[in-house]
Amino acid sequence: PLDQITFCIKTIHRPWSCHRLVESLRKQFESPTIVVVDDGRPEYRFSEKYPETAKHCRVINLDTHDVGVGIGRNTAVDAAETELIFLLDDDQVVTPDLHLD
Repeated sequence: PLDQITFCIKTIHRPWSCHRLVESLRKQFESPTIVVVDDGRPEYRFSEKYPETAKHCRVINLDTHDVGVGIGRNTAVDAAETELIFLLDDDQVVTPDLHLD
């Protein structure tokens, strides 16, 4: 079930791409649990550029710039409170072809 999955996204300097991914998740699933870790410069942050979309996520803005994908993903995984996680890159899009079962 969807309430047992957290979608974890690591992003840097691609707020438009992260926005597109989050909106695709919201289109395909009702109230998905989403954690976004952003280690970009403040002026390029997802939550800065797309605050209306970001409010549907738990956004973690890291103080250290460009920590790397490993640390970013680990931060997202640590923030998840569900049994399962689904790692996504910020340049992906979820379509109806994704079957979580």
